[in-house]
Amino acid sequence: MATKKAAPAKKAAPAKKAAPAKKAAPAKKAAPAKKAAPAKKAAPAKKAAPGAARTTGSNASLMVEQGARGKRPRRATSPTKRAASSEGTTTVAAKRAQALSNEPPPTDTLLMLAQKAHTSVCQAMASDPRMPAEVLAVLLRNRSSVVRDAARRNLQGSVAHPTLLAHPPIRTLPKDASVHFRCKVARNPNTPPATLRSLVDDMNSEVAFATFEAEEVIWGGVVVNPRTPVDVIVSLAQFARTAPQRAALAAHPNAPAELLERLAADKLPDVRRQAARNTTTPLDVLDELSMDTDASVRAMVYLNPAASESARVQAGLLGLVDN
Repeated sequence: MATKKAAPAKKAAPAKKAAPAKKAAPAKKAAPAKKAAPAKKAAPAKKAAPGAARTTGSNASLMVEQGARGKRPRRATSPTKRAASSEGTTTVAAKRAQALSNEPPPTDTLLMLAQKAHTSVCQAMASDPRMPAEVLAVLLRNRSSVVRDAARRNLQGSVAHPTLLAHPPIRTLPKDASVHFRCKVARNPNTPPATLRSLVDDMNSEVAFATFEAEEVIWGGVVVNPRTPVDVIVSLAQFARTAPQRAALAAHPNAPAELLERLAADKLPDVRRQAARNTTTPLDVLDELSMDTDASVRAMVYLNPAASESARVQAGLLGLVDN
């Protein structure tokens, strides 16, 4: 049986042509950037209040310089703070004036001090014009002649030392004046400040201030004179080497507060006693001296009419005489 011929294979259909790629759409143009709004002008600085410090010009450069040195620039003081400071100063002065007019401590306490206190304390009591007569009578029997003389002058109504009594003022000092004459001029409370300055200017070196003449004229005269001006006291402080010299400065009524504060911290009680006795010593310094380790220093605070009531109470609680 004859086999059938295989049917011829069908031709493959021709492949379709790929469709042409679509062209990419043209990119849209970026929108133009909006212009920035013009910056607002800074508001004009407010004018400083009257009396307030300005920080412009040289003051500003000073603040920068202080900052570079590690110092904090000072802030301007407002009128309110300045008024408060002025009011505080007035209050302190009023309190001091009121304290100076107060009566002295109780008589029994004064009698105890007159019998047992340090010689310098007894001398301060003997020179106090407010001291009762019965206390001065006890001081007249004191073992120290200086205390007895001061009590005698007090009873006679002349507290000042004879060398400090009024004399005619000497305005021109002769170049060949003796040491004795210069001492009289230096101690005279009527001597003009210009003459006192000339006495100091004659010895304008540390070597000169160590001589016998300086000891007599400067430390025994100018520093003792109650009318010696503040600038002379300050200039002499740098030459004060001994305890009596520093004590004389601490006792002067024109000694500035800064000097009194430094002398109140002296290591020797002789110097601290005079600072505690001085009625111009700052109140906060007297408060510290009322807790001093030396009983005579505390006694001086107790007798100081310018000390606060709390300072006197504190001094009394700690004791006014050595046990």
